[in-house]
Amino acid sequence: MLIGSLVYFVKKKIAEIRSKYIILTRKTNEFYTIVASDSVVKMSLTPGLVLLVLCFTSVWSAGNWRRTIIFVQIPKGSDNVFIRGGTSRPVCKPGDASKDPCAIAIKHNINPEYFSLSVKYSRWTKEDKYLDWWGPEFDQYAVRHLGEAAGTPLTPTTNVKPKGESKMWKDPTVKLYGFGYTPLNKYGDDYWMFDADVNCEQTIDGMFEFKVFMKDTGKWENDVHQTQCSGAKGGKQINSGNHVARCGMINVFHYNQDGCYYEAVPDIGV
Repeated sequence: MLIGSLVYFVKKKIAEIRSKYIILTRKTNEFYTIVASDSVVKMSLTPGLVLLVLCFTSVWSAGNWRRTIIFVQIPKGSDNVFIRGGTSRPVCKPGDASKDPCAIAIKHNINPEYFSLSVKYSRWTKEDKYLDWWGPEFDQYAVRHLGEAAGTPLTPTTNVKPKGESKMWKDPTVKLYGFGYTPLNKYGDDYWMFDADVNCEQTIDGMFEFKVFMKDTGKWENDVHQTQCSGAKGGKQINSGNHVARCGMINVFHYNQDGCYYEAVPDIGV
């Protein structure tokens, strides 16, 4: 009875914070099976260990996590585009992102059905757990022939719907291949996207900053001078030379330009 109550409580809390983990239990003799929705965790445990796992999961999922989307229109012909960012607190610490007061925890949402055909983006997002200013994290995956990540990767998207069956070489979609058409893009071609759950508690008044970083050239985006954004109102603007995004919103920007646009995130997938 106690385990059942704890499971209900934790499932409810996880659902409230939009975690991608859902815990289920099934009793077989004296063991319980704990299954995560993305199959990362799958084990049989005694009731005592179930309690320990549930407590750990509840702590791990703590925070005000909200789905946050960024679109940046990038010049045609660009490749291997990343963002680096977080907050501009007085002291940012390079190295371990988990100990950097400027880093913001993220959980990527784009998981293409055909992983092998989107290996570049899919691998660079693995173990990319923070938006930070420093580049690759310690455990972040590298890509053969392309090397390590250069921050948090973006993926190219378009608003042009496939004319027929989506193919990687013709009319690809973000859902299937990790790039191409997504119904979230209402803005045009060459909009590179970030889609992740972001821990809004680590932002400043719900706002965070970022800049585009081009891996192939090793160059940062120029300073921008963002003022009041169009679209949804609200959000405290930060005059820092960086793009300023709102946690829990769709944020639309243009490379090396000052303009910005905010709108609510619709309840649809990629």
